Amino acid sequence: KAGMAVDMPVAVVQNGTLAGSQHVISTLSHIESVVTQAQLGSPSIIIIGQVVTLALAQVMTFSEENIHVA
Repeated sequence: KAGMAVDMPVAVVQNGTLAGSQHVISTLSHIESVVTQAQLGSPSIIIIGQVVTLALAQVMTFSEENIHVA
């Protein structure tokens, strides 16, 4: 079976260098609906892989009010 696992962690960061940045963290199978619900748009960066789980603690302490974890 080709492709990535559906439980692969994914993060999307919108306006990452600005004060109003927003982040969502989910899995590959749910990221589309999470991004839509959070109403994220451009410019955004998509991070895929285990590195997302390593960064989760850092992101939570950085800007907790702008993060949606699903």
